[in-house]
Amino acid sequence: YRARQTALVMAARLAASTAALEIDIRWRILEHEAENPSLVSALVAYDAADSESRGVGSPTQQAIQAVIDRLERIHHDGIAAESWFVCDATGVQVARSPTSATIGQSFAFRNYFHGGEADLPEGTHAEPLAGPHRSSVYKSVSTGRLKVAFSVPIWSGPEGTEDRRRLGVLVMTFDVGMLFRAIDAIAGFPAGEAKNAMAEAALFAVSRRH
Repeated sequence: YRARQTALVMAARLAASTAALEIDIRWRILEHEAENPSLVSALVAYDAADSESRGVGSPTQQAIQAVIDRLERIHHDGIAAESWFVCDATGVQVARSPTSATIGQSFAFRNYFHGGEADLPEGTHAEPLAGPHRSSVYKSVSTGRLKVAFSVPIWSGPEGTEDRRRLGVLVMTFDVGMLFRAIDAIAGFPAGEAKNAMAEAALFAVSRRH
């Protein structure tokens, strides 16, 4: 019995390593796309525009939306994120794929925007995060489901660039239920020590850039 349990735990840990690798790939893609020249240039133009030229449907907003739609199409099969979106430097969601009525709303209070441990009171103004962040679980305004978000800052230029500033935040979200179902599918084990070991390691990977 002990030998069987040991084998199950070892197999679960191997499965967890696979899950952790899949999660790490998502982080790398998100960080890479935050430096996408098309996204950065579209946000620079948006940032330079006056408030009347930033509304939903405006050319500056549509340019960002086009980039986000393209990213979602490119990575849809490989990442299976529920959504991609961009918040500007004030926390306003300026583009989302799939599109939603949340575009134009402020989410500066969300910890995926400001990088804190928890959400702030709704309506709070906050600065955008300065590094990669995994959010706490939150209820989506768009879908009503529980989600977790991976987010990274979008900078105006590479590190060392003169007058470098944060233009906004790029966010990738996942349905929490789907995340745990994926963990179950990877493990394929009955409940117990083996599955617990696998889940712990996989969730550590989700949190490691927090």
